[in-house]
Amino acid sequence: MPYIHPFIYLFLFFWVIRVYFLTAYFFKLALYKPENQNKSLKNAVSVIICAHNEYHNLKLKLTSILEQDYPDFEVIVVDDRSEDGTHELLLSYQKRFSHLRIIKVKETIQGANPKKNALSIGISSAQNEIILLTDADCTAKSKLWIDKMAQCYKENTEIVLGASLYEMKKSVLNHFIQFETIQTAALYLSFALKREPYMGIGRNLSYKKSFFLRNNGFNEHLSVTGGDDDLLVNKYANNRNTEICIATEATIFSSPKNKWGEYLVQKIRHLSVGKYYNKKDQMILGLYHFSQIMLWIFFIFVLFRTNPLELLISSLFMIAFWIGQYVVFNKLSTNFGAKYTLRWLPIMEMLFIFYYWVVGAY
Repeated sequence: MPYIHPFIYLFLFFWVIRVYFLTAYFFKLALYKPENQNKSLKNAVSVIICAHNEYHNLKLKLTSILEQDYPDFEVIVVDDRSEDGTHELLLSYQKRFSHLRIIKVKETIQGANPKKNALSIGISSAQNEIILLTDADCTAKSKLWIDKMAQCYKENTEIVLGASLYEMKKSVLNHFIQFETIQTAALYLSFALKREPYMGIGRNLSYKKSFFLRNNGFNEHLSVTGGDDDLLVNKYANNRNTEICIATEATIFSSPKNKWGEYLVQKIRHLSVGKYYNKKDQMILGLYHFSQIMLWIFFIFVLFRTNPLELLISSLFMIAFWIGQYVVFNKLSTNFGAKYTLRWLPIMEMLFIFYYWVVGAY
């Protein structure tokens, strides 16, 4: 039997893990077609937005929420201690849109995270059972955002997870943000599709008011910075009460960071709450990202430490994986209404590995 370098075995081991996630999770999501929904059922919805000095964003983007094509909804903007004219802007909008409600927060409860405090006030004040969350810097992809998200509620549904991407710009940072965001969406939506939900994104997340109140809202992590979206879902989402919505019309787009430093600070804050996830989710996500890193490391070792035949075989395996990844990213980005520039994909994944080590060090 010819000698086979140990690096080949290690490379193939992590390749199998990556292919498992790609086929069992990502491909299933990319090919997912939701069941026929009851389009005649139009449950009343309360959209909640927290705004702290968000005058500029609200002026540009709030109308995309207020002008939704849905028969029964209210928009609650919680003005959280703003000092930039936000309140006056909202009053002017209220004259045009009678379904806009304004809640003014003058101070945060001692020891509470400001956003969680504001969100709790907004949700408690909502007139409707279905809560739909987004942020002040978000734009709805279409006027059917509320409609598509509300249609995903079934008899036992308490949580609906939506997709949230970032606006596209011409920069390396933006290409990386697009890659990271699509990968994150693919992870949490595909896991939820397989009845293993572990998180949601607060820019496009819906749950029932009774669900929020029954589980005491954010009380268990009220002082933690971040996690207003994913920690609640991580603890209480299960294989019966969670659905996903990946309709193109239901995608939300946010304003991306323009500087690497600002982006890294934002991601460190977001990822820092991962330590509060349940152990099973930490292990599975850890395996996904560890295999992503190790596959590249051992492929590089193969490039320099093996014979030509082993290199050829390993390269063919890697190309096959890249093709599958291209298909998934192309399909998902199309479904989400944000066509991703696929030629950047391998470069962005290598950059992601470096980024993950940097962020993980904090």
